[in-house]
Amino acid sequence: MDSKTKKQTFDVKLDEGDQYRNAVINIFSSNFESFDSDSFKQRYEWLNELNPPGKSLTYVLFDNEADKIVGVQSVCLRRFEASGNQLLAGTMIDLVVDKSYRSLGPAMQLLKRSTKSAREKLAFLYGFPNTKAAPVFKRAGAKTLGGMQRMARVLHTHEYLRGRMPRVLSRPISLLTDFVLVVVDGIYNVMALRSLELCSDNITDEQINSLWKESNYEDTLVSRRDADTLSWRYKNGRSYPNLQKVYIFAKDKDKTPIAYILFTVDHEIIKIQDFFVVEPKRSLIIKVWRLFIWYSRKFNVSSLSVEFFGVHDVNKALHKVGFVQRETASIVILQGCKEVSEDENMWYITSFDRDT
Repeated sequence: MDSKTKKQTFDVKLDEGDQYRNAVINIFSSNFESFDSDSFKQRYEWLNELNPPGKSLTYVLFDNEADKIVGVQSVCLRRFEASGNQLLAGTMIDLVVDKSYRSLGPAMQLLKRSTKSAREKLAFLYGFPNTKAAPVFKRAGAKTLGGMQRMARVLHTHEYLRGRMPRVLSRPISLLTDFVLVVVDGIYNVMALRSLELCSDNITDEQINSLWKESNYEDTLVSRRDADTLSWRYKNGRSYPNLQKVYIFAKDKDKTPIAYILFTVDHEIIKIQDFFVVEPKRSLIIKVWRLFIWYSRKFNVSSLSVEFFGVHDVNKALHKVGFVQRETASIVILQGCKEVSEDENMWYITSFDRDT
């Protein structure tokens, strides 16, 4: 048979004992300009040695004819909770096929066979495929759960207005608009301060664990947010050198933890990395965000940016305090060994849940 017409055969194997570790690192460093072998080695250790739920499920695509690994699909383990029940789930990440194998066939074999295996082990799989990968996930059986909205809340309007009207108009209009925003935000901040208090000092692991333990989301699927998980997600092996934290407490004798917001400052934008409130009560969430919006003015940024998918009352609260939708990223799901709800209102997903 001519070599050009010979059919390639592939195997998909689960790397259970790290025997393919070096090959996996080499595949990524040779196919992504953003990764060199050292940086992906750190990422590999972060996913496989430091993650509290355990080692990722790493599947390799093996070309039998060439006797080499030509693709990788990783599934990062995540613990979710709903109604007090723990569910072990997986985020589909790090899908790569070597440049010389970029036809649909090898990628489809890798994704179909790896997700079939992972679904037998986990409650469910989810992911955030880009526009190029979305059709591959769909053909592998993934359903679109919904769209994660990226929303923005303007603090200073000059940059926004400057591109939409003559400078002679944009400057005075932005000054007037910004003055009104400051006054309104200040009034709302004072109102929220009647029952809540914002603190930017370090919070203890015990307080974080208390916030998680006391949280009440009933049937909503929420990924675990205890001290160990937060430390892993934002500290161990991840590049968040400018991560900042604020905590909101109740004004009671025990200073009961109510919420936290984790964020980075990127040029003129505050990017929310995660936010969590003890319960998804719209009035409480509104107070929390009004405190933070006022606090964020100290950074002299133009806007805040946050991603969220799920509980309707959380979305409504974000819109109530001035966030408006900018763009949407698809979230896909594959049901696993336990059936979970596909109703948007039964989920709580933020940037925290992206392991990319």
